[in-house]
Amino acid sequence: MEADFQKDIRINLTNENLNSNKPKSMRTQHLFQGYIFVLTFFTYASLHTTREAWAFLKDNIKKEDSPGIGLSSDQLGTIDMVFLGFYSIGLYISGVLGDNMNKKLLIGVGYIIVCAASVMIGMGGIWQIRNQWYYILFFSISGIVQSVGWPSVVAIMANWFSKKGRGFWFGIWTANPNVGNIIGTLSCNLFNGRIGLDWRWTWIIVSLFVGVIGLFNLFFMVEHPAKVGIIIKEQNEDETVALIESEDNAIVGDREEEGNEQRSVRSRGKMHSQSDDTLPELVLKDGEEGEKSINFFKAWLIPGVIQFSICYLGLKLANYGIMLWLPTYATEHLKFNEDQKTLIALLYDIGTVAGSICLGLLSDLMYGRR
Repeated sequence: MEADFQKDIRINLTNENLNSNKPKSMRTQHLFQGYIFVLTFFTYASLHTTREAWAFLKDNIKKEDSPGIGLSSDQLGTIDMVFLGFYSIGLYISGVLGDNMNKKLLIGVGYIIVCAASVMIGMGGIWQIRNQWYYILFFSISGIVQSVGWPSVVAIMANWFSKKGRGFWFGIWTANPNVGNIIGTLSCNLFNGRIGLDWRWTWIIVSLFVGVIGLFNLFFMVEHPAKVGIIIKEQNEDETVALIESEDNAIVGDREEEGNEQRSVRSRGKMHSQSDDTLPELVLKDGEEGEKSINFFKAWLIPGVIQFSICYLGLKLANYGIMLWLPTYATEHLKFNEDQKTLIALLYDIGTVAGSICLGLLSDLMYGRR
């Protein structure tokens, strides 16, 4: 009698657990997807806000008289080179960390460090520090820590969006660097050009934006849909889902049997656990717990990696060259005023945003799914 009573208790507890972990509705899924889309979009855009602001403010930084600190174009170029060098090295390190750490913690802490390093750069201007090594130090810190942004937000987006139709949405989403550039350009034009703040306070204000985004990620990012009971169905998951449903029906139908009851608890515990530390094994994406990531050298053997890397190298070479030095070139060589300099920088980024969206849609039409 006592054994039957204990058995009924276990069955009831199991049923309550199953009901509390039912997959959410499509409306809930779409709301979460929109939220994650916007949050990750501005998470990476905020980094480009600081990069564009630095490029926009170089004319003021080069001035010998305060608030300028008298750094030459060569010195500023060296700072840019060191920043991008540490950033590129950090991308590989951050990719490995992202496979093995909580991504929202990685982004949150990383962005706060970036904010602190950037504020110290602005304080260098306030303190009239004219030694380029001071700025190289903090740009090195900023560069290597900024690298946590891209691998982490891309992985989070891949968790939340299925491969079908991903080209269009990622085409919009990958416009975030250029939107960040636009925010940086407009912020500098507003604070430095219109309001009249000098470059130091303009830079500090833009840097604080990164810190705010980091805190928002730390407390409100949901890095995997399984943590809120959502399963993102892929095209090739039909058989897996059918198998799960079949197993669920069998468990409910035979729950009077002790063996099936225990299997139900174990299966459901794995499939629907909402613990922050353990995710459902059947819905994990690449890079999440339960899958081993490949090493650096094996990654180069994946078909297309070398070709895409070379193409991306050329793209980034042109993009960063234009982004970091177009405002200075427009002022010093084309003799543009503040508004003209702002306009030419905006037009470049607006064109890139439009192209990114069009190419993303075209990739869906031509190739269907990645």
